[in-house]
Amino acid sequence: MHRPELAGGAEELLKSLDLVRYLDPAKVADYVELLDNRSLASVSGWWLERRRGALGVADDVLARLRARLPRSKHYALGTKPGHAAFVESWRVLLPAQAVDAAFEGV
Repeated sequence: MHRPELAGGAEELLKSLDLVRYLDPAKVADYVELLDNRSLASVSGWWLERRRGALGVADDVLARLRARLPRSKHYALGTKPGHAAFVESWRVLLPAQAVDAAFEGV
């Protein structure tokens, strides 16, 4: 998630992540903490929260990620100004089509 260009861009990344049926959310938080990447904490937290029921994401995992959020909003997943949707709870600007519930890949 912190290098979407290596996955073919944000849309391809999110479509691929939609195929994930099992993932240990605590390991994702461990990885974010290891990298100490605040942008990655925002994007990972947003995605895990959206998939909370399907992946069994516990409150403590989301709390760990929230503790690492950047101080102010920022762009992620290759988002460009004018084409972004702000996810206030995660302080992140994402591609508008990714945040839209009707987005095919999410």
